[in-house]
Amino acid sequence: MPCVKEITEPQNLFLRLIGLAGHFNGPVIEADLRNHLACWRAAILTRPASARIEGRPVRLNNQIDLIVLRDLPQGFVNLDSLFLLSEPGFQDQLEAMARTWQPDECIWLDQAESFHAMGAAAVKNKEWTGDQRRVILQLWWD
Repeated sequence: MPCVKEITEPQNLFLRLIGLAGHFNGPVIEADLRNHLACWRAAILTRPASARIEGRPVRLNNQIDLIVLRDLPQGFVNLDSLFLLSEPGFQDQLEAMARTWQPDECIWLDQAESFHAMGAAAVKNKEWTGDQRRVILQLWWD
């Protein structure tokens, strides 16, 4: 059964950010997400920080990527990683829609990794027990 939900104001801001973002078709992705609310629970667009290098001092660019800060004065949102928290039972539809956006990478994060990254316990989020391999869909554009 499709989920009926209202988009919260913070989620609405992320959808607008997706619509304004850089080098992929943000307006189409924003519209698709708004038109297919049953397929997902939350969506964020971000830019991962650089990997940490063992034995070297931790620098700011290893903690957070500030390229977006650099480009904002020119009106450009330089973000490249979209994370979609799936709606259980709708993973196939979500992935099919996401692939039409032509990401360079489209991978699923499993239940353990997803909830660990979100600071939550997988044991308390049993809705994904039917498909523990597909909780968060991660998309990336080069």
